Amino acid sequence: MERTCYSVQIFGVYTGRKRAKRIKAMENDKDAMRSYKFRVYPGKTQEKELRHHLWVSKELWNEMLAFTKEIYRHHGKFPTTVSLREFVRNSGLS
Repeated sequence: MERTCYSVQIFGVYTGRKRAKRIKAMENDKDAMRSYKFRVYPGKTQEKELRHHLWVSKELWNEMLAFTKEIYRHHGKFPTTVSLREFVRNSGLS
């Protein structure tokens, strides 16, 4: 039986005085971006939970996008962070 493999990439900002040689070319930048890649082999239960979380994230993103477009269309401004947080709390998806 073949197991499903998920690739996960994590990004982070590296702010340090010592920089890696490959980052040295970016001397004018104070911050450098690093990423780490992992392969995940979840079990059946974990895969079910992972798929559910991905579905919830997708639905929440789409609802927030529609909400943002509606607010912009009616008021000519984008919603504030506070109003988006309130929307997420009341969405029933979080």
